[in-house]
Parts: sequence; C-alpha cells; structure tokens
Amino acid sequence: MKTNYFIIVFLSLVHLSALGQLTPQQVDEWIATWPYNDAAKRDSMPIWSEQLMKAAQTLHYPRAEAYALKIKGLHCDFNNNTSEATKYYLAFLKKARTYNSTADEMSAVADLVYVYILTNQLDKAKPLLLGYTNRTDKNTLNQKKLSAFYNNLGVIYRKEGKEDSAIVAYKASLAIKERLKDSKGLADLRINLSSLLVNQQRYTEALKLTEQNLEYLKDKENKADIWYNLVNKAAALDGLKRYYECFFYLNEALTLAKELKLENLEQQTIEQLSSTYANQKNYANAFEYLRKSNDLKAKLINKQTNEKIAELQEQHNAEERERQNQLLNAQLEAQKNKQRAYVIGLIGLMIVAGISVFSYLKNVKKNNFIVAQNQKLNELNTEKNQLMAFVSHDLGSPFTAIKMWANVVNHASKKEDLLEAKEMILNTASFGLNTIKKILTIDKNEINDLNLQEVDIAQLLKTLYERFRTEADRKFIVLKIKVLQHKEIILTDKNLLERALQNLISNAIKFSNPNTEVWIRVCEKDQELIFEIKDFGIGISQLDQRKLFERYSELDNKPTGGESSNGLGLSIVKRITEELGGTINVQSELGKGSTFSLALKSIG
Repeated sequence: MKTNYFIIVFLSLVHLSALGQLTPQQVDEWIATWPYNDAAKRDSMPIWSEQLMKAAQTLHYPRAEAYALKIKGLHCDFNNNTSEATKYYLAFLKKARTYNSTADEMSAVADLVYVYILTNQLDKAKPLLLGYTNRTDKNTLNQKKLSAFYNNLGVIYRKEGKEDSAIVAYKASLAIKERLKDSKGLADLRINLSSLLVNQQRYTEALKLTEQNLEYLKDKENKADIWYNLVNKAAALDGLKRYYECFFYLNEALTLAKELKLENLEQQTIEQLSSTYANQKNYANAFEYLRKSNDLKAKLINKQTNEKIAELQEQHNAEERERQNQLLNAQLEAQKNKQRAYVIGLIGLMIVAGISVFSYLKNVKKNNFIVAQNQKLNELNTEKNQLMAFVSHDLGSPFTAIKMWANVVNHASKKEDLLEAKEMILNTASFGLNTIKKILTIDKNEINDLNLQEVDIAQLLKTLYERFRTEADRKFIVLKIKVLQHKEIILTDKNLLERALQNLISNAIKFSNPNTEVWIRVCEKDQELIFEIKDFGIGISQLDQRKLFERYSELDNKPTGGESSNGLGLSIVKRITEELGGTINVQSELGKGSTFSLALKSIG
C-alpha cells in the first residue's frame, strides 16, 4: 500500500513538472515518501534524481537539489562505490546548510557517518556526531536522529576500545528511545549494550537487558534478534556461573541458528558452548565443541574464499575486455597507417611511371614484395594472438584453483589440511604445465605424440563433477551423470579428452538458466564411445550452428549469468576431437537447450 502511494506521488511529480504546476509542498511530500533504504530501486535512482534536479531548477528550490544529490549518493552506495557515494553525501550536506535545515543536515550527516564507519574512517565520523551530541540545544533537534547519533557514537567508542564511553553513549540513546517509546529501537540498542556489559563483567545488568528484550520479542517474528539476545543472556549466565541455565539458552540459540540456516551464527554459538564447557572445567566437551567450531569456521572461510575468487575472476574478465579493446584500437590505427602507406606508394608509382616504364615495373615488383612480407607478418601476428588466447582461456581454471588452495594454506590450522592443500597445489600446477605443453602442440598442424593411456571413465566423470559442482551451484543448476555404457576403460589421451569435456560442460552451465539441469551422459553405439553434454538452456539458432566451431565466432546468444565467452572454447573442442580421431556434433533448438556429442572409437 505504501509503495502504491509512493508511485502515485512520483507520477504526480513528473506530470505536474511537465505542466509547470509543481509546488515546493508537492516536492516535500515526494521527499517524505521516498523509500531510501530499498536497494531494489537502485537502477531507477538516477531517473528519480534527475526529476528532482529539474524540479529544483524550475522552482528555484534548493531542497529538491539537495535530495537529488542524496539519491545519487544512495545509487553509488548500493553499487558498492563508497568513494563516489561520499562525494555526493558531502555535496548533500553542503547544500542543506545553504537553506538552514537542521533536520536535512542531520540526514546528510547520518549518511556520511554510515559510510565512514563502514570504511573504518572513525576519525572522520566522530567529529560529525559530536557536533550534535555536544550541542546545548539538543532538545530542539530531531530526537530519533539524535538517538541514532548516540548509538553510532557508542559503536565508534567500542571500536576504539573505550568501553566506558561506549556505555555512556548507548545509555543516552536508550533514554531518548524510551521517551519516544521506540520499542524496536530499544530492542536493537539493548543487544549492543548487553554485549558490552558482558565484556565488562557487569553480568547482572546485561541479564536484565536481555530478559527485557526476550519479553518484547516473544510474539515477534524477528528470529535473528532473538538469537542475539539468547547468546547474550547465555554469556551473562556463564559469567554468573549459572551453567545449567546457560547451556539451556545456548542450545536454544543453536537450534534457532540451524533453523535460520545461518552458518556464521551456528559457528558462534558452538564456539560459545566450548568456552562455557571450559569455564565449567569439562575439557572433553570443550575440546569437542571447539573442534566443531573450527570445522565450521573453515567451511565459512572456504565459502568466503570462493566468493573472493569469483570476484577476482570477474575483475580479470573486465581487464581482459579492456585489453581486447586496446588491441582492437591498435589494429585500427595500424590499418589506417597501412592505408596511408598504400596511398603514398601509389603516388610514388605514378611518378616513377611518368619517368620510365622500366622504373615503373621495377617499383611494382618491389611493392608486391613488400605487400607479401606484410601479409606474412600479419599471419604470424594472428597466430601469435590465437596462441595467447588459447593460453588465457585454458590457464584461467588452474590459476584460480591454485589461488583458492593458497588461501586455505593461509587459514588452515590442521596438519592434514596443510598437506591436502599442498598436494592440490602441486597437482593443479602439474595440470597447468601439461596444459601449456598441449596448447603448444594443438596450435601446430598436427599432434604426433599423443600420450595414449587407459582412462578410467568413472574416475574421469567424478573429476569433472567435482570440478564444476561449485560453478553449477552458484546458478542453482543440478549436474546429473548418466552412465549407460558397459566399457569401463578407453585408450586415449586423458588430458586432451578432459580439456574438451571441460569446455563443453563449462559452456552448458554458462548458457543454462538458473534452476535447470545439465546432463553428462556416456553411452556406446556402433563401436563408438559417446560423451553427451546436454543442457536445457537458451539453445542455438540454425544460423549460429553453422559457425559454431569457428575461432572467435560471434553468436547471437550470450551467457545467462553474465559470464565471459571469447569464442574459443568450441574451436578448441573441435581441434582436440579431430586429433583424438573422433567427431563432435550438436543438436539444438532455441528455447529448449543443446546436446553436444563427442564420439571416440571404442578402443581399450
């Protein structure tokens, strides 16, 4: 209902602005109804900001311009561009001071303080807050914002290790919220304050605050807040040596964390259980819960590592796109220079032709030789670029894996974890080295020394499944393996076959929509072993299928998750398949998906 009202107000703003009938009161109404904390509206924020800026120019109303700047800052903030967000928030504060609105100034300060605390610039946030909390006329200020300022001041003092000052700030915020009867704000503040009181061993005061919160939350649906109060209450009871009650509330918190499916809360609860057992001198249980806590913490670290790797991969892709653009510009410039050279050469030839036929013919021959040499150089340059593209395409996965396991080494505490990480780094480095060797041979006209060996089909499928499981999970895609053949072994080059199948599976995931399936099926037919990779994605048009296996082919369809695609993968698959003496085929229909079939002679 509130959203519908906001849309009506906005449409009225646009309409009246177009008619020249807009008033400052209508702009104020729009500002009052704007959903500032709704990140879902980030994409439309530049449009709303532009409308406010137009209203400011039409009405000569500085408040409209101030909030246009605020919304631009929010757009940058929601897109994680904190430096640009800070610039707009500072401009918002400067504009608000020109029309002497303390409430709008406090709104701008609140935005700036949020960014400064988030980026750990406490020395910039604190003076802004103290400028209002130290005023003698605090009763004339917006009390809800003032309460938030005291709360943020408490957060800063706590980060600085000044716990007594933090408690004073929290209690000042608490007093204002009690006067305002802000039940939700009181509950949030009591969580921070009770945690701080436990740190200061003021357990009875902390226990009272948590009991007040739990009473308020008993008929509420905010389970995360309930968890925070349960663990704070348990910590207070632990300090009071009321261990039986402490374990009761910690187990309640653990059940709630599992119900919320929040592994970080679960890990913190288990860690607190270990600490309580240790305080009770029950070291066997303390050690067991500490082991569970460390295992879960390692899992969370791995998850964060994978997310960071994905972020780094996207950064690499952006840099690669920039490099390609620079290369294209250089090629265009070289082409222009070449055209100028042709024009100059032609003029020279015409002058020489006017002198004598003999000189003309001689220069024509010389010019043809130069053109031939340039063509040869261009061909060599193209081969070099293609080889570099192969290297970039095929080494991305090994380097990403090595980065991930290196992070595991940094955070691992167990000897077996370190040994496993060491083994995986060595194996991945060996695979990358073999990949480089294969790239150098694949870029030649043929491969004379295939490394033929008996390949265990089941083990190969297991390796492929483990390799792409995380990538599929990110798009909620289910990988299914179907084994329909009787043969367990095939004689072939394992590394080349694995590379070809990796490219096919990677493409299937890239061009599949979330919440679908990708099948990896192996069957025998007419003395051939056939590997089928089937997806239910966007499919390929008949026109694109004709150029599917060409290098750098540009297709109409693009990956569904914004992944990179340089047009090399399928050309690599075709080249490998031919070298292995096999065939590669595709069956696809737009909107229904694609099936790639890689067939090899069934030897082994």
